[in-house]
Amino acid sequence: MAGPSYELIVAAVSGDEQAMNKILKHYEPMINEQCGGNEMVRRQITEALCEAILHYDLNDPAKNDAYLRENYPDDSE
Repeated sequence: MAGPSYELIVAAVSGDEQAMNKILKHYEPMINEQCGGNEMVRRQITEALCEAILHYDLNDPAKNDAYLRENYPDDSE
């Protein structure tokens, strides 16, 4: 599955609500699969994705990695 276009991501990072909705729609099947029908979990995943997009720094990948590690630690390790 190809991801959203760079232009769409740039627009969403800049706060474009339509762009954000298009990204969410793109990932909706994956989100629904992960939540297993649990509406609260679906909402949490959607909110986390929106927050990660809004905090995304297009010029500093290391900053993005740090944000994700800090806010969404991998509990599997």
